[in-house]
Amino acid sequence: MWKPLLMGLAYTMPLVASAGPVHALGGPGGRACHRPGRSGSHPLLFDVLCLALLLPHAVRAQPAPHTIFVNAVEYKGSTTTAKRAPPQVNPTTLSQGYASKGPGEADQTAPQQWEVARDAFAPGFVTVQQGDAVAVRAFVVHGDQHAVSVLAPDGQVVVPSATWTRGGAYQLSFKAEKVGTYKLSCAIHAPSMTAHLVVLPR
Repeated sequence: MWKPLLMGLAYTMPLVASAGPVHALGGPGGRACHRPGRSGSHPLLFDVLCLALLLPHAVRAQPAPHTIFVNAVEYKGSTTTAKRAPPQVNPTTLSQGYASKGPGEADQTAPQQWEVARDAFAPGFVTVQQGDAVAVRAFVVHGDQHAVSVLAPDGQVVVPSATWTRGGAYQLSFKAEKVGTYKLSCAIHAPSMTAHLVVLPR
């Protein structure tokens, strides 16, 4: 759509008549971009327009590198039976990443107190574009051990499982080739300890 516009500009810019032709070298097969019988008052602009016509895909968006900082953390909350009764379903049956301590277990000096906890990646949701080079830099704040891997939208393993331990800093990288959701997951605390990296079409 931009070619007709550039051609129109090239042929409508102010010109001064002369006896000689104007050439812009570099056409297909070594041929020149030739305008007989005229010499432009804007020769540089005309050369640029000719080059733009001869290089239709000269300007194209390039994949960008993305560095994502992630923390492995534990969220914890507590209350007492005087305020709220413990859940009827034990959270640990829903996910390996959930933990629960009933009344008297959380704090023996406070028999009414109970608490729940969850292991997670923070942030848990990030977007990138297709083709981007993704680097994840992680720090383990909570959890003695995590088994971390990255899965592509089709379930294929992109980054094999590796052990992350408390206090450690880790880095992994991959190219976001497929549109969809890549999953950064911990197998020990599955399925809730998962960060979703959503890849949008470029």
